[in-house]
Amino acid sequence: MVGRAAAVLGTRRAAGLGALLVALCAWDALANELPAGGMLQTVARASRARAERERVQEAALVRLAEHIQAPTVQLPLMLVDDFRRREIDALGEVLRAGFDAR
Repeated sequence: MVGRAAAVLGTRRAAGLGALLVALCAWDALANELPAGGMLQTVARASRARAERERVQEAALVRLAEHIQAPTVQLPLMLVDDFRRREIDALGEVLRAGFDAR
């Protein structure tokens, strides 16, 4: 799956996703070993749920890319307090550059 993910998502994004999944799976394995009701067990259980969501999302992206032959552009994650014209223009530039490169 990782090789397919790299082909679809790009090597850098697939590697980052893989590292995240490994870390989340480690928390998942730890969840059952932690004291019940403790803060760390809560975090570990949340990590388990996130790891499962990430696996499902990765598989869905790979399946979509295999069956829908269309150009794609990876938009950056924009964590800003106030999403305004500047951010919209920045996303527009990423889209333009991505589709012009095809």
